[in-house]
Order: sequence, then structure tokens, then C-alpha cells
Amino acid sequence: MPRSRRITGPRPLMLALFVLSFFTSYLGLGVAGVIIVSLRQILTPQSMMGRMTAAFRTLLFGGGALGGLSASLLAGRLGAHGALVVAAAGSAAVVLGLIVSPVSRLKEMPPAPPAAADG
Repeated sequence: MPRSRRITGPRPLMLALFVLSFFTSYLGLGVAGVIIVSLRQILTPQSMMGRMTAAFRTLLFGGGALGGLSASLLAGRLGAHGALVVAAAGSAAVVLGLIVSPVSRLKEMPPAPPAAADG
């Protein structure tokens, strides 16, 4: 059985770094959530808002369930360390995709599309 690689250090420092990492992660997720919802609301016609929100939530929560399944299969095959390396590489790929997307170059919110005439 392979030995686990443990990061060690003074316990108060390790605890502080752990808390700081979670704080910054969740702060970033909160800010990103506000921006994502704002963009969706501006760019989606009012008549499609319910469908778009339902599709987004289905992909979000369905993706989370598939991510848990994938993580358990990877951990069973590669071990916990290997699964975490794959997860880190996947997270980096998502960040790279965001960097090259037009969203990263937005300086202000785009204008809302013209309202469709009721018919």
C-alpha cells in the first residue's frame, strides 16, 4: 500500500491556511454566482427565463452528481492522490477555458436584447 504524502507544519499555521483557503474559495464562488446570474438575466429573454434557469440548475446539480460518481471511480482506480491530481488538472482546464472565452474580456454588462413583441 503506498504511503500517503502528508503536508505537515505547525498546527495553528495549518489550520489558518485551511480556513483561509475555504474562505477565499467560497468568497470567489459567491462573487462568481452573482455575476453568472446577472449575465443570464440580462441576456435571456423574459419569456425564456424559467426554461433557462431550469436547464442551468439541471446541468449544475446533475453535473455535481456525475462528478461524485466520477471521483469515486477515479479514486478506486488511481487512489485518492491520483484522483485529486486529475481533479486539479480538470479545474485548471476550466480556468483556461474561462480565460479564452469572451466573458473574461467583459468590462461592463452587455445590453439586454430587445423585448419580443407579444403575439
